[in-house]
Amino acid sequence: MIQNIKVITVEFNVGYHVGWSRSEELIDHVTILRSLISISSLVQAQHVINELVKGGLKATALLPVHVCGGAVKLLTRLPALPQGPGVKKGRLKWSTLMAIKHTLDFLAKCENLGGFVVLKSVDEEATFECRDRSTLRRLDEERFKIKGEPALLCIEGDDCEHICTEHRRYYEYFHEVHTRIDRVTGSADVYRVSGVKVHTPLWLAMTSPSESLLNEVIKVLGVLGDIGVGAYKSRGLGRFKLVDLRIASEDLRILESHSTIGKPGYVYLLGSYPLVNGVEQYIDVSRTYCYQRVLEGLSGDTFSYRLPVLRLLDIGSVIYLRDTTKLHYILQINVEGVDFKPVIVFNPVIMCAS
Repeated sequence: MIQNIKVITVEFNVGYHVGWSRSEELIDHVTILRSLISISSLVQAQHVINELVKGGLKATALLPVHVCGGAVKLLTRLPALPQGPGVKKGRLKWSTLMAIKHTLDFLAKCENLGGFVVLKSVDEEATFECRDRSTLRRLDEERFKIKGEPALLCIEGDDCEHICTEHRRYYEYFHEVHTRIDRVTGSADVYRVSGVKVHTPLWLAMTSPSESLLNEVIKVLGVLGDIGVGAYKSRGLGRFKLVDLRIASEDLRILESHSTIGKPGYVYLLGSYPLVNGVEQYIDVSRTYCYQRVLEGLSGDTFSYRLPVLRLLDIGSVIYLRDTTKLHYILQINVEGVDFKPVIVFNPVIMCAS
């Protein structure tokens, strides 16, 4: 099935608090889809809700772009690969889409050799080694360029040319203390506001067989930007605007050509996916390299219901997909005393090997 794709770039006015006790750095596609369903209900766009719930639209998380004059580069999380003892933790966190594509190709090559991949060293270059699963003997290796500060993975040539050597960090956690005064009694108390400030625009990709659905969802996304996403919206957090940035053409080509699953093999998750019962039927967990995260907490306008506790394959996980028709999962939540059932939709955009 032919998939239409739209890449949207946004800028947050202040920042956001998305998460439970601590704000998460990345806004996952699950939050985006739930927010779009909520706003569609407000504007009475039931057909949009129906399409989102049944899987008519895939989305990525909101991810950083690298601005260095000219076209901007789309970044994503470094793949969740094992790291050798010489790798400084936290030194390398981000990657270009081109580097993700090359990593997936190397993973597929290593799999055919009967091996597994490990990130061996990080200096001016990152060295990925393919090692035999039984003997741990090195079978092959590939080197990637590291550039910028904060450091990110890119491919020598056009891909790295758009990366500045020095660049401020993309995200910054903040904590503020405020005082509120009761106008009737004059009493005061202290409360805290925390969240994430974003020092760069963010990108979001959505795919759908229906171009008209994509256009409608973009309009709903504009309304969501005015209202805000996450907590502390009354304090100005969570609000964003759609911006028109020139995206590097090679990044758009990679998304268009590598976001459709053609055959079983390794895919990179640009959004999370739940580890639910039966997932091993279509995901080979033994050949999966993953970040894990737990979904939990309270939700609703007045924290009226509790979310289920779910373990997730997080953004940046590299999974071995057995069944290419999967990766769309709907969870309905039973809430006492109300007629509706809130839903959580997992339907991430992926990247696959060549």
